[in-house]
Amino acid sequence: MTAKHDKKNFAKLFEFDDLGQVLFTLSSGDDGPEISYRISSVHNVELCIKLSGYGDNEDGWNRADQVFNSITAATAKEMGAALKTQFLKVVGKEYHNG
Repeated sequence: MTAKHDKKNFAKLFEFDDLGQVLFTLSSGDDGPEISYRISSVHNVELCIKLSGYGDNEDGWNRADQVFNSITAATAKEMGAALKTQFLKVVGKEYHNG
């Protein structure tokens, strides 16, 4: 089952001096709506996280819309910084200088 979703706004782009760009998108995934966020390349690696599990029905799309619409610049900066920090912890010290 695929619920109808006719939202016009499906992307939010934020830019920060210290972090670069953070892009959020709302799209239809295999199991209903999913919100993806990605940050500018960190050492030539694209970092992206997908949030799903809302349910492929009207209720699920409404919940995903609510989450997507609540994303602010502060949210984007916090989530983007956390993703970058976690990446740098995983790959090791050699990347901390870039």
